[in-house]
Amino acid sequence: MKRLVIPLLLLLLLLPLCACAPESTVLEPVRIQTAAFDPEEARALIEPLQRPMAEISVRESVTQAEYAAYAEQCRRLYNGTSYADEPPIHVFFRGEEIGNPEIDPMALNPDQFYPTTFHQGIDVTTAQTEAVFYEEQYADLNYTRLRVTVGYTGSDPQLAGWSLDWILEQQEDGTWLFSGCDGQANFMNDVSVDPHYPEPEYQPERPFCPTYLPMKPSWQSATAP
Repeated sequence: MKRLVIPLLLLLLLLPLCACAPESTVLEPVRIQTAAFDPEEARALIEPLQRPMAEISVRESVTQAEYAAYAEQCRRLYNGTSYADEPPIHVFFRGEEIGNPEIDPMALNPDQFYPTTFHQGIDVTTAQTEAVFYEEQYADLNYTRLRVTVGYTGSDPQLAGWSLDWILEQQEDGTWLFSGCDGQANFMNDVSVDPHYPEPEYQPERPFCPTYLPMKPSWQSATAP
């Protein structure tokens, strides 16, 4: 089973130069502006992105048809990113079972946990925009990015210090689209595969599971996609 560690999916900022500029020149922005972003608005933007994982985590099993529907939902939510090809919901299941009609429904992996802002103790800790500007002739390269940091605010030592950044890019019409994530997305109990050492490499005091943290009372009425 895999722990999902996600590299930040950045846009390429160092682009090949136009014919009018020397090949050795690298375009640098002339101005970068950062600003605080309303945490409540940030939460409303990322909750639809997290909802598929939250909904699955409270289930004991998922049918192949339900998985396909969740995967299609993720393709819409994560359109244009690697998440669309391999949605994060796959961490809840054994890879060889996904799409196998002989295994229907599929039971959830019992030893992993995917934190979301729908869980108690998980919340938006910071939200900040970064607007990058280039010289006028390269103004089409300008962009504004929103970084929403989700972190654990409770007292569980196994989750202490955990955070995950959700990155969104602002479109011409002012809307925000998912771009990528940066950080560790889920936790799991690692088990040794060496037959000479059958004991787990790491056995937490309280093993991780899909329902490791309880859901917030209002989670079902929170922002939906």
